[in-house]
Amino acid sequence: MDKKINGDVTIEDVVRLHPDSIDVFMKFGIKPIVCGDPMWGTINEEAKKANVDINILLKELNKILGK
Repeated sequence: MDKKINGDVTIEDVVRLHPDSIDVFMKFGIKPIVCGDPMWGTINEEAKKANVDINILLKELNKILGK
């Protein structure tokens, strides 16, 4: 996943490849890890459940790729 993170990617994949994404998800009220395991849903699905603007979330997540 060297390209930009998009809404169709699972939270599990993002967390596995970019552990620092956990802080971003938490900032938006999305728990990326439940019972010790990463969430299996996509970013789109979980953002919708949390009533989060997907564009803002993706912008923040993609910032971690530039670090």
